[in-house]
Amino acid sequence: MHVGYKCAVSADVKDLLFNTLPRPSGRAQPDTGPVQVFYDDRYIAIDDAEQIPADLRAYVQVVLYLNLMNAYFRIEQGPLDLAPTIRATFEPSRHVTRSAYAVTAVRFCDGYLADLTE
Repeated sequence: MHVGYKCAVSADVKDLLFNTLPRPSGRAQPDTGPVQVFYDDRYIAIDDAEQIPADLRAYVQVVLYLNLMNAYFRIEQGPLDLAPTIRATFEPSRHVTRSAYAVTAVRFCDGYLADLTE
């Protein structure tokens, strides 16, 4: 049953969800480029993106874009560097704990239900 609720997803995310991700029909997945996370008004490439299975990278990009799951950040600065470099990882082989799953589920539900209360 379809209920006529207003969708809170922006046009950018709709385009990402409906035009970038693979379809069940088995068509080949388009190249989604590097997996990135937004930090301090810019996108930072995820260092361990090659560890994410190729068929799941687009989904990881969506959850990072929607802030459903976290990326992990660290700062590196060489002895002669003028400014630090911010590095990001996703750690795809890390086991998900119950508490981390609960945070993700609540974030998803909060985002999904946000427009229902307006």
